[in-house]
Amino acid sequence: MFARLKMTSVFAKDFARRLRDEDEGLALTEYLVVLGLMIGGVIFAVMLFGLNLNLAWSQWADWLADSLYVDGSTVTAATTTEPTAPTQ
Repeated sequence: MFARLKMTSVFAKDFARRLRDEDEGLALTEYLVVLGLMIGGVIFAVMLFGLNLNLAWSQWADWLADSLYVDGSTVTAATTTEPTAPTQ
């Protein structure tokens, strides 16, 4: 039993030394932290401006729906103008 406890202790000390001395995964960790901060910033911006974006999108969609209508499988303009005669 004591041999197993000693092996565990040696393993833990060796593992702690390797974590302290080796820096192979450090760059990946830094990039993941920066990526997390960027994702958080995007989520915050969407939450902050979300209502305004929703309003602008809705207004644009309403304008588009009013300007165009679907006639069968083609989209044509809702308002048409009569051609005018050329002036001399």
